[in-house]
Amino acid sequence: MNYEAWIWTELLAFDNTQKDQGVSEYLIKTGFIPKGICLLVSSPDFVLLHDGIKEEKILPPDICSRRGHERNEERERQEWTNYQIKSLVENLHKKGVEVYISMFTSYMMDKFHGEWMSKHPEVMQEWDFQGRSPCVNCLRRLKDGRYFEDIFIAKVIEASNDYGFDGWHGPDGYGPLSSGALPYTDCSDDMMGQFAAYYKKPLPDIVTCDSIIRIPTVRTLQDRMNWLWSNLRKEWIDFNVTRWETFWKKMVDALHKNGKKALINSAWTRACFEAMYRYGIDYRRITNTGVDYMVVETVAEGLSLINESIKRNLHHDFLAMLMEIKAFAPDMKLLFLHGVKDVVEEFNLLSHAPTSLERDCYSLANIYYQDKEKLPRRAVDGLLVCLGDGITSEEWEWLKTRWDLSFAAKSRKSGELTFVWSDNAFYELLDDYIRNGTWSSHLTAFHLMERGIQIQTGARIENVEFLKGPLLIPCSHLLPDSELKNILAYENGPLILIGNLEAEQIPSNSVFIKCGDMACAIINSSMKRQSVIIPYFSGKFIEEKVPLSFKEDISWCEVLELFWVSASEFISSAIEEYNSEKGLTSCTCISENNKVTLMSSQIDEHKIHLAVKNTDRHYLKREISITKKPDKIKIQGKYPATELACNNNKFSVRIPPHGIIILEISI
Repeated sequence: MNYEAWIWTELLAFDNTQKDQGVSEYLIKTGFIPKGICLLVSSPDFVLLHDGIKEEKILPPDICSRRGHERNEERERQEWTNYQIKSLVENLHKKGVEVYISMFTSYMMDKFHGEWMSKHPEVMQEWDFQGRSPCVNCLRRLKDGRYFEDIFIAKVIEASNDYGFDGWHGPDGYGPLSSGALPYTDCSDDMMGQFAAYYKKPLPDIVTCDSIIRIPTVRTLQDRMNWLWSNLRKEWIDFNVTRWETFWKKMVDALHKNGKKALINSAWTRACFEAMYRYGIDYRRITNTGVDYMVVETVAEGLSLINESIKRNLHHDFLAMLMEIKAFAPDMKLLFLHGVKDVVEEFNLLSHAPTSLERDCYSLANIYYQDKEKLPRRAVDGLLVCLGDGITSEEWEWLKTRWDLSFAAKSRKSGELTFVWSDNAFYELLDDYIRNGTWSSHLTAFHLMERGIQIQTGARIENVEFLKGPLLIPCSHLLPDSELKNILAYENGPLILIGNLEAEQIPSNSVFIKCGDMACAIINSSMKRQSVIIPYFSGKFIEEKVPLSFKEDISWCEVLELFWVSASEFISSAIEEYNSEKGLTSCTCISENNKVTLMSSQIDEHKIHLAVKNTDRHYLKREISITKKPDKIKIQGKYPATELACNNNKFSVRIPPHGIIILEISI
């Protein structure tokens, strides 16, 4: 395989009544050898209560399945011993599979066994909306002053060595916390003591307290957090960023010292700015700890389908997130989280939404990153199936066929507009957002993608001289003078600057659209359009409180829909003129709405792969125009079964609900 296929699964995937714990049967069923398996043992007590494997011991139900649930589609929960898990790891190794230990931070109040946290309640999270809560905060200190992370990391290493695991996978709860959102997260006396040591300046009594074990009232926690968020927001964010960086640096160093690796999940499905602002996670600083893989939480369809409160489509949002994270942390190996099914979370896209599963898989696999090399490279190294138990051999075959198709062809040019990332603009955005509600780079990109602009490749601003074609520079008003000067010298295609541009910041040689504070300026384009000013005054930005749930969006300054419609039209015209001047082949969807969008990839001089994607619940028939008459249009897959006839450089295709059609077009 030219990609890494990983599986995240509970013990329910295997069968401890078989001699090899069901490893052979499972791998026959999958039909491939995964690069790695993240074994979800659910409870942190798997390591916290680990005391070696000199004697065989029966493990509690909340290790044998997630939170001790009773069954999956295939079998009842089995009673596993420590010896059987060690044997499972050994048998997977014999097949060439790496095995990683994975767990959440949950505390079940001794439901199945006497839990470690029952003896150390001082490390539980204390949320401002309900006080002490049933999850461990791995940044806390014990009542004797020791840091929990030092104990936990030592136990992870001990258990990993004893069982033979290849490393540790830290999912939700290990950066950021389970209660993650910073205006509500753990603000216990202990965390305030740590913050005071970080801040090194006097703080009011509501914030500081020397106690590690006292339990403040909910009212005290809320007053404390309100004061912090109102007065020391940036400092509170940076404190959390620093603590998570410290935690992961300790963990990674310990794992690497023992010849093991680390995987981390991205922060609650959020792109770079919101990961830092809402959750205290700086992806670049996490990368610098040496983490081996990041699992990017790209579960758009599954998340939408199980949460009625989510009204908008997340498809392009999560594509833009993946592209941005790669541009921010280009040296990090990325896996996209492939949300297939989950018994506990009660969704099964294989059974209930296979078309969206297929669409999202192909789209995520075909986001690219361009650096100094001549050709772009995929943003992801592979995928992590979530979760991999209770899947039939026929379903695995269906999945594998989609993966192979998604990763089959390597693009020489992906999309029509390259997204350009600036670290400097990112870090300037924090102040600008707090003052003005300024839109992030990610938010800008996916709004254009939703409106049909083919943005599939990310790049870093320091590599601009190696790029060709139209470029998108979001948050351009936050660029330092040196970067702006370098960008404005770009001559290899149209340049699209978007941001809160004042009139004097808009280049005089540009065609622009301005609406309130927001502007889109296009230079290096011969398109025949006149600049437009849309009368609008949004007033002072008043931020709504950051939502507690990651499923809800934060507030941004208001930008009229008319601005995005107009900007998309201007950008499309600039791209069209550029393609015409350069004699490039391009495809356009002729549509009255944005429910069908395209992803194009130039495979070689005479071949294009075109994905036609539908975000609506109906079959939608759309006409596609192409600038050069194709010699052949080949359907990649079983649908549609009919031939596609091209007349006058146009052809029609009907796309399945929430689905995708992939075409190979020969010119």
